[in-house]
Amino acid sequence: MLTSRNSGPPILPKEGLLSHPDASSTKPLPSWLSKEDVAYYGSKFEKTGFTGGLNYYRNLN
Repeated sequence: MLTSRNSGPPILPKEGLLSHPDASSTKPLPSWLSKEDVAYYGSKFEKTGFTGGLNYYRNLN
């Protein structure tokens, strides 16, 4: 909202601010990302979630 360059009032999307995108409206993957890559990263995320990335920041204190 603070970075918008529209001079009009703020407008929320019809489907809601935090709504889940419709699964039938998927966009094609970029040429540098394959379905196998997405499956690999998805399987790793299912196993560990955000834990690995967050542990770095937990150790800073």
